[in-house]
Amino acid sequence: FHFAGMNSLPACQSDPVETFSVNVTGTVNVLEIARKCNVKRVIFSSSSAVYENEKSFPLTEDMQVNPTLAYSLSKKSAEDVCHEYQELYGMDIVILRFFNVYGPHMDFRRPNPPFISYILTCLLKDRVPVLHSDGNQARDMIYIDDVLRLCEIALTHKKAGDQIFNVGSGKAFSINEVYKQCALSLGKED
Repeated sequence: FHFAGMNSLPACQSDPVETFSVNVTGTVNVLEIARKCNVKRVIFSSSSAVYENEKSFPLTEDMQVNPTLAYSLSKKSAEDVCHEYQELYGMDIVILRFFNVYGPHMDFRRPNPPFISYILTCLLKDRVPVLHSDGNQARDMIYIDDVLRLCEIALTHKKAGDQIFNVGSGKAFSINEVYKQCALSLGKED
């Protein structure tokens, strides 16, 4: 399982050299060691961010993606490296494009935490979160236990090899809905 990488969008945009070094060169390093050690299957953690410029829904794995931001472009580039290792060395690599994963022990300490962590931190500190736009933007949210189960299937299922899988719930929730549910769960609803 290769889950390492830079994933804070603001940090990636402010330092694209480090982003590509960690996300792309890091992936090459992992694949090269896996190749030399004859690892049977590599699971690569990509991101739904590769769909950033897509206007056609639902998002499917066979779409030609054309990301432009540093983070999403680095993930797409790492996917391309995975495809090259499949082609050149016959490696079995599964690519998982994670959507918005949530659950216990989410990272809230970094300067730009993931959305749900940001909302929960604001609510717990009695601060009003800054929500951009009208809050009607929808995001697919998936619970960590469901992600872990899918990772297990991707590792062991015979037909998963050399495939790309979107990892989401298939249900979109608006930013406003997520905020309201978090506030309700913490007893902080307006």
